Amino acid sequence: MEAILEGSFRSVQFYAIAQRWKTELDFFISEAKFLHDLFETYESIYFSHFFREMIRGMDQQLSKLESRYHKIDKALTLQLKVLELMVGGAVKENTGHLESRQIKLENCVAALHAEARELKKSLFAFVELAKGCDGAFSMGCQPGGPSVERLAT
Repeated sequence: MEAILEGSFRSVQFYAIAQRWKTELDFFISEAKFLHDLFETYESIYFSHFFREMIRGMDQQLSKLESRYHKIDKALTLQLKVLELMVGGAVKENTGHLESRQIKLENCVAALHAEARELKKSLFAFVELAKGCDGAFSMGCQPGGPSVERLAT
C-alpha cells in the first residue's frame, strides 16, 4: 500500500482503470472459448448450408476479435507495468504520454467490447431464427426467406 501512496493520484487512477480493463479482457477470452465451442456444436447440428455459413461467419468474426484482443492485451500489459513503476516511484511520471496511451487503450477496449456485443446479438438472433425453423431444412429459413430479415436488424 505504501508504494501506491508514492505515485500521483492520476497514476493510481490510471492504474486502477487499466487493471479493470485487463480483468474485463481476460473474461473476454473465457467468453470466446465458450462461443467457439458453441459455434462448433451448432455447426455439427445444422445440415443447412445457409445455417452453417452463418455460424462460420460468426466464428470468423470472433477469431478476428481475439486477434485484436491479443494486440490490446499486449499494449495494456505494458501500460500496467509502466504505471506500476510510476506509482511505486521507480520512474518519473510523464503524465502527457501516459494520458495519451490511456486514451488510446480506452478507445481500443471500448471498440472491442462494442464489437463483441454486436457479435453476441447476432448469435442471439441466429438462435431465435433457428428456433423458429423446425430444424435446418425449412424453406422459410433460406436466404431471402422472411425470418432472415429479422437477423439483419
